[in-house]
Amino acid sequence: TITVFLNDVDEGDGGELVFPSPALGGDKKRGSSGTSSGGGKDDDPVKIYPRKGIAVVHHNTDEEYQFDASTLHAELPLKNGVKYVAKKFIYANPQPPSKRIVLPLIALPFGGKLPRCVCTFYQFFLEKFGMEEGNVYFDKFCMVAPVLCLFLIASVITNMVKNSLTDSSSSSSSKGKTKKESSEGKKKAAAEGKAVKKKKVKKT
Repeated sequence: TITVFLNDVDEGDGGELVFPSPALGGDKKRGSSGTSSGGGKDDDPVKIYPRKGIAVVHHNTDEEYQFDASTLHAELPLKNGVKYVAKKFIYANPQPPSKRIVLPLIALPFGGKLPRCVCTFYQFFLEKFGMEEGNVYFDKFCMVAPVLCLFLIASVITNMVKNSLTDSSSSSSSKGKTKKESSEGKKKAAAEGKAVKKKKVKKT
């Protein structure tokens, strides 16, 4: 992860980048005396103040590609002014389409944040199948779920169109039937009227 500060923030206004526990996972690179190379204790948090042009680069995994807890970090709330930051994430392996395309599309209507249900599903797969297999199954789920949703939406729209066409055809047929019946009624009434006139003519 590369974090680049794009402007200065006055000291005391917040916005610092903090690594609260740099000693976690960092035992291989530190001496056995319990102190870091800078002379401080291993458990002292590292705080980096926002200064324009500073780039903070750190790995998220160790040499064996296991998560390095010492890289856990956060940005303190900004008390005053503004802070501009650019971030670049570099992955050891290419990201699958589910993480490059599907997840950003899901997060787009929610202001760039994934819904809680998606995060819950991801956590479930990790706890159920482990880190590697859980990611694989989650990627497959992300690719299949949108297709199923589109299929369901298409089937619902198709049923609605069929129902509307059926209703319109039935209404038009009923209208034609009523028109036919009314025309037949008029013809019958006219014939009856003619028969009455003929009888009157005969009587006269």
